[in-house]
Amino acid sequence: MRPRLHIILAAFGAALLAFTFALPVLKGKRCTQAGGSFDRLTMTCDLPR
Repeated sequence: MRPRLHIILAAFGAALLAFTFALPVLKGKRCTQAGGSFDRLTMTCDLPR
């Protein structure tokens, strides 16, 4: 039972880490498609007026 829990926790941690790195890329792509500029440090999209 214990090794299975470790595998599940490791898989969850890997998925969380992948999501953390993928989110800025996805948000930045969506922002540039809308015609704005994306700041990855603050995770904000600046759209021109």
